[in-house]
Amino acid sequence: MPIPPPIPIPIPDPDPDFDPDPDPDPDPDPDPDPDPARGKPVTEPPTSGRDACARA
Repeated sequence: MPIPPPIPIPIPDPDPDFDPDPDPDPDPDPDPDPDPARGKPVTEPPTSGRDACARA
């Protein structure tokens, strides 16, 4: 007995407005108060103040 052909199942088009991640977090670890005393890299050394004295 021959096998009947498979029945095609219609697949709906994906929804163009569907957003799997509606609120992506571009910066998961923001640092609102960069403090060189905590070991963060400093781009420019201070020229005055206690930080300059501490580096000297």
